[in-house]
Amino acid sequence: MIKKSILLLTVLIFSISINISAQNKDNRRFNPERYQADMERYIIKKADLSASESAAFLPVYREMKKKQRAVFENNNRKFNRNSDAECKKYIQQRDANELQMKKLQQQYHNKFLKILPASKVYQLLREEENFHRHAFNKALENRNKRNDQRKRNENKNRN
Repeated sequence: MIKKSILLLTVLIFSISINISAQNKDNRRFNPERYQADMERYIIKKADLSASESAAFLPVYREMKKKQRAVFENNNRKFNRNSDAECKKYIQQRDANELQMKKLQQQYHNKFLKILPASKVYQLLREEENFHRHAFNKALENRNKRNDQRKRNENKNRN
């Protein structure tokens, strides 16, 4: 009876630790939906949008982001980096994509200005940049912490 209890307890602890480990790995992976939701909450709070302003702004903002993502993904196609002809074609396509991205921004900024006062649109754009900078710094900090922890574990295992 005691052996069964110990075995059951060991299996339970092992399964819990595996579950926690899997959750931690999932939390380190980039989740675009979570990132987008966090960014929206951040910029709306920082720009001090009302509920009605947010309700009018967010659908148009999400539409812009969806179109921008499509243009951005066009830059990530595979090509032969050893071929000058393919590199040239890629560079020209990338330039065209960047121009398209700027036109999209201009088009949607004008739509934003029809929904919100210019001062709030300006604040939203600034806060979006701040959010990206903050998220990048946080990701870098987390990576450095993981690397430091890995080094400590390696040193501990050597000793």
